[in-house]
Amino acid sequence: MAFSIVELLIVFGITVLLIALCVPLAINFFNGQDLEDAAEQLTQTLRQAQNKSMAQENDNAFGVRLTDNSYTLFKGMTYLSHDPSYDSTTDLPQGITSSGLTEIIFSKLQGLPNNSGNIILTNNKNSSTININSIGRINLQ
Repeated sequence: MAFSIVELLIVFGITVLLIALCVPLAINFFNGQDLEDAAEQLTQTLRQAQNKSMAQENDNAFGVRLTDNSYTLFKGMTYLSHDPSYDSTTDLPQGITSSGLTEIIFSKLQGLPNNSGNIILTNNKNSSTININSIGRINLQ
């Protein structure tokens, strides 16, 4: 028993249709996962800066400076007067940008931020918000 050309074309058509339906779903899933991972990593970097400031590592404050597509953990009271030898820069995944707060510095010992507000990471369809309040609580929403 062999398959007829009509049967093969039907199976091929169904396969193409299933692939056409599944590919956009998979792309959306992976784009959403990249955004979620980037937001979690940035949240951890903010907490690291806060912890280093509270521990008074190298007798300094630490902060995070954000640009559209990257962020830098730095040592110093401001980014303009920081020590670049301690910088740790992380690029955001392609297609993800940040907006909102651009520089957060945590005070020595207390770990209080100089700015409170939101950092918003966005891809082409979704966004993720990191809130930093005036008492130093950092929440990924």
